[in-house]
Amino acid sequence: MSFLKRARKEYLISLAMKLGENPVSTFSKIDLVSLIQGNKHYNEDDAILMIDTVVMEREERLKLEAEKEKLKMEFELERLRMTSDGSKNPKHEKPSCYELTKTIPSFDAKNGDITLFLSLFEREAKRAQIDKKDWVSGLLMLLPSDIVQLIARESEENCDNNNYIKGELLKIFKLSPDEFRKKFLHHQRNSGKT
Repeated sequence: MSFLKRARKEYLISLAMKLGENPVSTFSKIDLVSLIQGNKHYNEDDAILMIDTVVMEREERLKLEAEKEKLKMEFELERLRMTSDGSKNPKHEKPSCYELTKTIPSFDAKNGDITLFLSLFEREAKRAQIDKKDWVSGLLMLLPSDIVQLIARESEENCDNNNYIKGELLKIFKLSPDEFRKKFLHHQRNSGKT
């Protein structure tokens, strides 16, 4: 009987309902204990088992609710991460010309081959899926400042035209026969090449 007095009020209400009584939530614990003990089906051993069952059911319910709340919070956190990291996530980000500066070395006006450089640039720009309208911007980042200044003097229409800029660069770096002869004479044969 003393175990009934130590039980929580909600457990006593559940036990009374299992015994077929109709307890009211305004009953005090003493009234509930009297109601349970006055029931014709009351047996102390069965009552202990019933209280234990009610306690275990409550603990399971609380555990499931806590787990459900935890999953809900994790889902909400992941959703917030995805929305906040959307601008940083490269999957959702539009490719920029700045990425090309990491993969393509800057053009060396004295020793570089402009034709080779332009073909490398175009390949990398296609691979990085950069819009053709943005190619000139990327190209200007990789050229020496004196060449960039020459291109900047062009009209705005021509500055955005990749083919026009490419043609101008080929004209600027076109080798005269005399320069070609000098490069040919100063070219050193690599031991690994034939």
